[in-house]
Amino acid sequence: MLNAAEDEARRGGWLVISEAATPGLMDRLIRDHLPWLLAARGGSAQKRQLKGFSAPAGMGGLSWETVERYPPESGLRSMINALTEVLAKHATGLLITIDEILRKLFDDLRQIGTQFQHAFRENREVAFAGAWVY
Repeated sequence: MLNAAEDEARRGGWLVISEAATPGLMDRLIRDHLPWLLAARGGSAQKRQLKGFSAPAGMGGLSWETVERYPPESGLRSMINALTEVLAKHATGLLITIDEILRKLFDDLRQIGTQFQHAFRENREVAFAGAWVY
């Protein structure tokens, strides 16, 4: 059933994250899937920013540093928001599917559910499908 939902989403031009409810789920979403999708759809995963300016003896100088455009510390909500803003320009959205949901990972799933609730309330093009294991 999850495969059918993923296939339908892809046919509609949506991006799909397919995961299993195993330890490290939130880390994989925040550190792997979402930054990769943002980089693939939103431009480079890194950006240059001005770090400093100096003006010794009449000659100025600028220093630059390269930083992550979508740092994992951003959190699930901000990454979903950033990705859905990029996808809205193309009239598409994001589907996250999670297989093998067990009670022992309810904390992660509660966090994901809370972030999706906010996304739904903000009319973002997101969808969630999960399969429980009893």
